[in-house]
Amino acid sequence: MTKMILDPAMLAKFSRFQAPVELCDDSGRVFGYFSPAVDPESYKGLEIPVDEEELSRAEQEDESYTTSEVLAHLRDLEKP
Repeated sequence: MTKMILDPAMLAKFSRFQAPVELCDDSGRVFGYFSPAVDPESYKGLEIPVDEEELSRAEQEDESYTTSEVLAHLRDLEKP
């Protein structure tokens, strides 16, 4: 990957973004995309919303489905 060093003014602009950004020229044509780096510290203190019992139960599941089977099931759910 090519590395580009931003000058302080551009760095200040890009530092405000917390989600991916579409970069366009003045006519609105998409030039590229910028995806900001995620600071791992921002996840500190978060907990997984699943308890140990549920994780254990999921690990013991024997049944699995192919992608085709899941998609067929989802199509069946859409039928009136």
